[in-house]
Amino acid sequence: MFYPLAGMILLSLIWCGYWFIAFSGAKELIQAKRLEFAGQGMELICARESWGGFPFRFEFQCETATLHFIHTEIQTTKILAIAQAYNPLHVIVLVDGPTSIDRTTVTHDRALISVKINTRLDLAADTTELTVIRPDNPPITVSSAELVGHTSGQTLEISRLKISQGAVDFVATGTVSLDAQHRLAGKLSSQTNDLDGLMKSIEPFLALNEQDSTAIKNLVTLTGSDPKTNTTKADFVAREGALYWGLIKLVDLTPLY
Repeated sequence: MFYPLAGMILLSLIWCGYWFIAFSGAKELIQAKRLEFAGQGMELICARESWGGFPFRFEFQCETATLHFIHTEIQTTKILAIAQAYNPLHVIVLVDGPTSIDRTTVTHDRALISVKINTRLDLAADTTELTVIRPDNPPITVSSAELVGHTSGQTLEISRLKISQGAVDFVATGTVSLDAQHRLAGKLSSQTNDLDGLMKSIEPFLALNEQDSTAIKNLVTLTGSDPKTNTTKADFVAREGALYWGLIKLVDLTPLY
C-alpha cells in the first residue's frame, strides 16, 4: 500500500517540476519572440493578459487584443491560446469576435485556429456566422468558413478552403504568397455548386456592376461548367498586381504593407 502511494506522489512531484520548468521556458520564449517581432513592425498589445493552465496545459489569454503590423491594425475582443503540457508544439488559438481590420469590421462566432509546429507550420482554422462590414459598402455574410494548409518557405499551401453561404459552396485548393512588392501572388483552383449565388456574394466586395457581373458569369460558365458534377470550375490567379478569375481581370492588387 505504501509503495504505490509513494510512487504516485513521486510522479506527481516530477510532473509538477516538469510543468513549472516547461511553462517558464515557454513563457520566456514567447515574450522573446514578441520583442523580436515588435522590432520588425509586428506588435501584439493586450489590455489585460494572463498565463496559466496548471497542471496539464499552458494557457495564454489576451483581452482586447490589438496587433499592429506595419500600417495595419487588427483588433479583436479576446485571444486564448492553449497547448497541452505534453505536446506544447500543437497550439489551439480561440478568437472571440468581433474583429476589426483598420476600418473593416468582421463579426463572427468564436474562431478556432490549430497550429502544429514542426519543420513547417500546419494550419487549420474555421468559424461560423461571419459578416464583413466595410464603410459605404453592403455587408458580406458567410455561414461558415474553413481553411486547412501548411507553410512551405514563404508560401502558404492550401489543401482545402471552403466558404459557404446557405446552400452556396465555394471550394478551392492552391498556393498563396507575396511578390517582391508585397502584393498577393499565387493560384487557387476553385469550384462552386451555384455560380449565380456566388456572384451575388462577391459583387459588393469587387464593386461589380450588373454588366460586369453578367459578362464574368457568362465567360466562367462557358469555360468552366462541368455538367457531370453540376459545378463550375475556374482558377483564381494573382500575378503582377492583379487578380484574375479564369481569363477575366477582377481587380488590381495593392501592396499589403
